[in-house]
Amino acid sequence: LGLLERSIAEVQKTLDHKLLNKVEALGAPTLENLSRFIWERVQHSGRITKVSVHRDSLNESCSYFGPQERSFLPSLRER
Repeated sequence: LGLLERSIAEVQKTLDHKLLNKVEALGAPTLENLSRFIWERVQHSGRITKVSVHRDSLNESCSYFGPQERSFLPSLRER
């Protein structure tokens, strides 16, 4: 748990009070990119299955489950 807390603190330090457009590794500051960015930085801290980012002001959220094998992803026709 301590390793995860340290990883989250590093992510917070990278993103907190920053203009997100200027965080190069993030790309466009979308909820999708934010959840991926965070997952990439905390996934080594244990068995992380997903990262969710919520924007309360607009009642929006996005979850990232990490890279997945194509065979496990539903095709567009199945959706």
